[in-house]
Amino acid sequence: MRITLNNLPKVDTVDFVGGVFPKRQISIVASEPGCGKTWAMLQFCADISNQWKVGKFFGCSFWEKQRKSLMLIGDTGKEMIVDRINKMMLNYISPPEYIMYFISDFVVEKQPFLLNTQEGCNAIQNLIHFEKPDVVFIDTLISFMLGDENSAKEVGEIFLNLRSMAEEENCAIVVNHHFRKTQNGTRRGKGSATLNDVIGSSAMARLASVMLAMTRNRDDDMRNLVDVQTVKTWYKEVPHFQFEIAEDPETRQVKLRADYIMGNVPKLMASLQQLALDTQEGQLMKSYNVAEIFKLPEPSIRKAMHNSPYWVNLDGARDGYTFYPVHSPVSKDTESSSQSAKGQPRVG
Repeated sequence: MRITLNNLPKVDTVDFVGGVFPKRQISIVASEPGCGKTWAMLQFCADISNQWKVGKFFGCSFWEKQRKSLMLIGDTGKEMIVDRINKMMLNYISPPEYIMYFISDFVVEKQPFLLNTQEGCNAIQNLIHFEKPDVVFIDTLISFMLGDENSAKEVGEIFLNLRSMAEEENCAIVVNHHFRKTQNGTRRGKGSATLNDVIGSSAMARLASVMLAMTRNRDDDMRNLVDVQTVKTWYKEVPHFQFEIAEDPETRQVKLRADYIMGNVPKLMASLQQLALDTQEGQLMKSYNVAEIFKLPEPSIRKAMHNSPYWVNLDGARDGYTFYPVHSPVSKDTESSSQSAKGQPRVG
């Protein structure tokens, strides 16, 4: 097809599922084994399947429309996935838009599900066509192929087939994959992962439009955290963040707590101060509305507003979304007493 600047073809605007993974293209999420990829994908799929929960992970917008997700699981056993879903209580909140298939079921039924065979590609595409998801997660690549993942020819053909599926079925396809071991056997440092850390042929990184890396680290409080960063993208970077897989020792319920890492905290705090001074004192503001103003992830804005002396949380809770500005800065230690003294903020 011959194209000139005066005769450009019409193309659709790129549609990002959850504000992260582009439709009609391939993305990769890579990490060391056992880092938390599957936990994160379970939470992400629950978020996008429930419109009111979107915004928990990867900095996606609160106004993201409801999406349908399909997980093809090969690495993790069915019993373990069910146990994690129960611990995260996703079975109580996730609607029918959250679909899973396990490769073990297809092996028992002697159905091909391998990406390096034409029969397997056809079977997977037929499944995608039947379910019509917005995003498909393949967990992990090695579970859905027989062959040499270091072969540029074999891997290139698999990713070209996946990209063709993504285009024909109008969905995002996300491949979960692993890092190679470090030379000295130590953990990778926070934010240190590169494209060269991914196991296998470089054809994967070349054909993927977005690549996220997850690395394990500890903070000053010795919490085990998972660091998530963008190592390749053709678009805007996913906000850098960390998350903790926190299990309650009594109830054994698990929550994934995300903490977004801001590049210029002093500038953000100054902007929040100016916004408070420009807003009528006592006027209620939602943290996600402020996030839209600054074009930043809502969790980052909410955390900053909690820490700003110019904003008071209406509920006095760390996870509250409603704030009102004060033109005279208040100590966060006396926030609740300040709120009581001021009375009920105005709505409008």
